[in-house]
Amino acid sequence: NGTVSLNTGAFVRNNSNTAGNGGGLLVKGGTAMLSGGGIKGCSAPNGNGGAVYLEYDSANVYASTLNFQSGSIGSTNAGDDNSALNGGGVYVTAQNSMSISGAASIAGNTVSANGGGVFVETGGTLSVLTSDPYSITANTAGLEGGGAYFADAGGLGDGYGNFTTYCTGNTAGGQFLNIRMPY
Repeated sequence: NGTVSLNTGAFVRNNSNTAGNGGGLLVKGGTAMLSGGGIKGCSAPNGNGGAVYLEYDSANVYASTLNFQSGSIGSTNAGDDNSALNGGGVYVTAQNSMSISGAASIAGNTVSANGGGVFVETGGTLSVLTSDPYSITANTAGLEGGGAYFADAGGLGDGYGNFTTYCTGNTAGGQFLNIRMPY
């Protein structure tokens, strides 16, 4: 149970976890904070969460959290994309949470299945805590949810009502190009 912070100018780059989840960061029972830093060019080719994978620590009963204040997870520049099976940018498992609270960018990430930018499992949450512009754009999913894939409708907390405005310009092989959420 600890905290890792990526502040302005700090980057995790070109890392790969070929054995499992979390190409850039695997957070288990701790907190990751992005405040001006970034995660680019990372991959989990045989797992989920190309840039960040949030895992519940059941042995110690600690949830994992990503506080995304500003900075970037991927970009549209060559070599900056993060990739995985699901959740190219971020994969949020059950009992864990991600928040966007500032000018954050999740862009240019790619998955072969679902959630090019973000994948949120049933019981996980993505909360938007800002009215400031942020972007989830230019991400690609082979199946559904190029921008974001939610396994259930309760996975999104959007008190400002602007998620559909800022999660746009993504592509997917299926019918939900930007956001896949069951109703």
